[in-house]
Amino acid sequence: MFARLADSPSTKTINAMSHQKHHYVPAFLLEQWHAQDTRKLVSFRWAHGTLRSHPYTAQHVAKADHLYSMMRSAHQPNVSAERDFLGPHVDDPAAKVHKKILTKGVRSLDLQDRAVWSRFLVAQLLRIPRMVGHMRGRGREILRRQLQDTPDEYEVARGDAAEESLYEWALKNSPDIFDDLAIHTLPSLVQSDVLNGVFLGPGVSWATRQLHGSVHELLIGDSPLIVVGTFTTSYLACLPLGPRMAFVAFNNPRTWEQTAARSETELTREINWSTVQQADTYVYARTRAQSAFIERHLKRSQG
Repeated sequence: MFARLADSPSTKTINAMSHQKHHYVPAFLLEQWHAQDTRKLVSFRWAHGTLRSHPYTAQHVAKADHLYSMMRSAHQPNVSAERDFLGPHVDDPAAKVHKKILTKGVRSLDLQDRAVWSRFLVAQLLRIPRMVGHMRGRGREILRRQLQDTPDEYEVARGDAAEESLYEWALKNSPDIFDDLAIHTLPSLVQSDVLNGVFLGPGVSWATRQLHGSVHELLIGDSPLIVVGTFTTSYLACLPLGPRMAFVAFNNPRTWEQTAARSETELTREINWSTVQQADTYVYARTRAQSAFIERHLKRSQG
């Protein structure tokens, strides 16, 4: 009975609908900014020339319809990237490691934990809407060039097709393939040795910085992983783990020495400045206490 139910069209429809909303900043991370009394965070964005703030639960922010879906023009888009990969193989394991870091620190992580967390960091670089849009655009261009570079093969198989090139035929008969190339490659990119080597390679160290003495709390944005420098030379990557703790990865000891030398208030302000500056639309906080700071530094959207 369960096998038949799993294969039934109605179940597939319900399953696809349940994975329509794709979280590009996972709820397990944003939940750390829930206020104790409301169990909600405060979401900030520009709208009609005004900085708007509104309380939401983490489940209701940092998400977009079918962000990672394939065949998006179909009645039921293919949600396998979110349902079968990002959820069970990236976010669910990372949530456990995140909790371990909060309670026991990065030194408690074993090799498997570090692999899980590295995969999460790589995914966080790639999964934000701006990067997904860029990757889809690059995929379209790569596939267009490939299809336009095979005129002879198309002429042999063309038959009575009206389209004059394989590119034109694909654009008419299977347009989604141009958008979907990037999503097909997303799992392999997130798990690639090259990209994970950025966080796990020789000379790379991890640390956390407690910021309980800071005047302000950490903010987190819709593009939460902050990277200063370049991965090929010297870099520092920073991810707010909660309002009073930041995770950092670095490949130059002097970078960490300079970071550790800053006061908690100074470092919090620097992280918050970077968070707000690189946010595309949204910044999230536990309270409205830093509304003026966000208003000064969050770029104005067109909405």
